[in-house]
Amino acid sequence: MHKLTFPRFEEIPYHRDSTLLLSAVRDLRWPMMLDSGSQGRGKVNIIAAAPAVTLVTRGGETTIEESGQSTIDTADPFELVRSRLGKVTRSFSSLPFEGGAIGYFGYDLARRIEHLPQLAGDIDQLPEMMVGIYDWAIVVDHQHCKSWLVGQGRSGQTRELWPQLRQRLSRTAAHPAAEPLKAVTPFVSAVSRSAYQQAFDAIQEYISAGDCYQVNYTQRFSASVTGDGWPGYQQMRRHNPAPYGAYMLLDGIEVLSFSPERFLQLCHGAILTQPIKGTRPRGSSHGSDLKLKDQLYNSSKDRAENLMIVDLLRNDLGRVAEPGTIQVSELFKVESYATVH
Repeated sequence: MHKLTFPRFEEIPYHRDSTLLLSAVRDLRWPMMLDSGSQGRGKVNIIAAAPAVTLVTRGGETTIEESGQSTIDTADPFELVRSRLGKVTRSFSSLPFEGGAIGYFGYDLARRIEHLPQLAGDIDQLPEMMVGIYDWAIVVDHQHCKSWLVGQGRSGQTRELWPQLRQRLSRTAAHPAAEPLKAVTPFVSAVSRSAYQQAFDAIQEYISAGDCYQVNYTQRFSASVTGDGWPGYQQMRRHNPAPYGAYMLLDGIEVLSFSPERFLQLCHGAILTQPIKGTRPRGSSHGSDLKLKDQLYNSSKDRAENLMIVDLLRNDLGRVAEPGTIQVSELFKVESYATVH
C-alpha cells in the first residue's frame, strides 16, 4: 500500500455549487463552510470538518477537546487559539488555507479587551467562542474552477480519514433533501413595544445631550422551529447570494450567516476593512434600479452614518496599526448585490 506523506494536497473534482462538497462531509463533527458564493469580492470557499482540537468558551472558562481528552483552561481565549495555531504550518503558497482556526467569536469576548459593563441578559446561553483547529480542508477556487483537498497530517485522525475523504469527494452527488426549517410558533421580539419605545426615547435624549452620536439599537426575534437549517442555508444562498457567507454546525448549534460586508482582512501585514452603511432594494426595472441607486448615493442620512463608521474604524485600527499608515481609499462608493444596493 502506498504510504501517504504530509503535508499534502490533491486536486478533486470542481463543483460550482460548493454545498455538494460540504454535504459529502457534513455528517462529520463540526462541519464548516466559509462561503464566497462564487461571486463578488470573494472567490474562494473553504470547507472543513472533524477538527483536531475544539475550544468552547463560556464565562471565564474554555473547554478544550484534543485527542479524546477534555481540559478546562481559564487563560485568555484568544491566546489559547493562538497557541494552537502555532502548530499549523504553511507549505503550499498557492493555497489560501491549509488548515487552521475556523469558528465564531461572540461580541461578549470584547470584555477580555475592554472594561465594559454587563448590562444585557444572556438569553440564548450560547458560548462566547466556538473555534475548531482543522488539520485538513477543502479549498474551492471559483476563479480558476479548481478544488483541492489539503491536509497538515499532524493529527492521526487526518491520516486515517484521508482515503475516505478522497472517496467521498470523488463521488459527490445531490443528497436526499433533509426536512427544512419550519417555525412552529410565531416569531416574538425579546422586548415589548413599550420597552422598545422607552429605549428609543432614551437614545434620542443621549444624542441630544451629546453623550453619544450614534447607537445601533437592535432587537432579537425568536421562534421554536423543527427541521434542519442546511436546506434553508442552501435556499438562501441561491436567492440571496452574498460575498461573505458561512455555515457552521457546532454540537447542535447551527450558524447561518450572509453578509455583503468584509469586516476585517489581514494579509501580509496589511489590515483591510470595508464597512457598509445604508441600503436600498433593487428596482423592478433598469430605470427604477438606477433611481434607487442614485437615491442611496445622495442620501445625507446614509452618508453621515457611513462617515461615522469609517471614522470609528479608523480610530480602532489606529490602536493597532503603525502610526500614519491608515488610508481611506474609497468613500461613499455604491455597490450592487443580488437584492440590494
